[in-house]
Amino acid sequence: MKILIIREGGVGDLIVTFPFIKKIRQLYPLAEIDYATNKGLTRNILLLNSVVSNIVLINQVITEQYDIIYDLETVIRSSFAAREGTKHQLDIICDFYDLSLTKEEKEPVLELTESLIAWGRRYLRYSINKTNFSLVNKQILGIVLQSGVVQKSWISSYMVELINRLRKREDILILLFGNSSVSFNSTFPVISLNNKTTLFQLCVLINQCSLIISSDTGPLHLAGALKISIIGLFGPNPGYLITKYYSSVYKILQKSLPCVPCWQRKTSYCNYNCMKLLSVDEVENVILEFLKITRLTPG
Repeated sequence: MKILIIREGGVGDLIVTFPFIKKIRQLYPLAEIDYATNKGLTRNILLLNSVVSNIVLINQVITEQYDIIYDLETVIRSSFAAREGTKHQLDIICDFYDLSLTKEEKEPVLELTESLIAWGRRYLRYSINKTNFSLVNKQILGIVLQSGVVQKSWISSYMVELINRLRKREDILILLFGNSSVSFNSTFPVISLNNKTTLFQLCVLINQCSLIISSDTGPLHLAGALKISIIGLFGPNPGYLITKYYSSVYKILQKSLPCVPCWQRKTSYCNYNCMKLLSVDEVENVILEFLKITRLTPG
């Protein structure tokens, strides 16, 4: 039997479908399951999900070759307006195809191989090898500089201020992720990986962190699937809904405004108040709270 699953979008869109894919594999253990998506780079994240048999581009699919087709893209698009920000994408998919998953089963999971985990450790050791910096008794924080969508990004000047405050601490190493115009020199305790990692490398290095601070980005979803603690910075999109099935969420920061959540990704009139109102002090305080709690937690 050949099964086709169709879903376009970025890293987060694909990760959301992981529990669905796993359930289909349980229902059809011997089937060949192909996943069709639209982005070559994003497809790589599916290589970490061993449930899928093949990964193909949507424009190369011959649908007549398949016995069953799950068109998740059409389901999500047709339901987007109707849900009005109250229903998680995975719930929409499961309801449409009448699949019953427990809350635990709805949590996306990424499990890295030992060789990938070892690569991450070696990378960090190599990065600090010629310095006096030591990882002993230090926590690794990952900060994602910007979202690919400007309305969802925290204000750049705020991010710069936060990093400059955090770099004064002696108990952390900071890894900067993303593809951003915001630039930092890699002077300890900051290692800038901005525009320097492949998707695999990004995933592996996020796995080395104890905490990820990010707006609504692909790395945030990777952290959720890897069960890395998350501080989410949200504006136009509903943070608690989007991260509903990530058990590692430490805190979601989002302001209650009449226009939030707006779900608008491209608007000429948006003044970004939903992101501007997330102050540096507020974000820093939550990070410091996390560091204090985890430092006091045995093990």
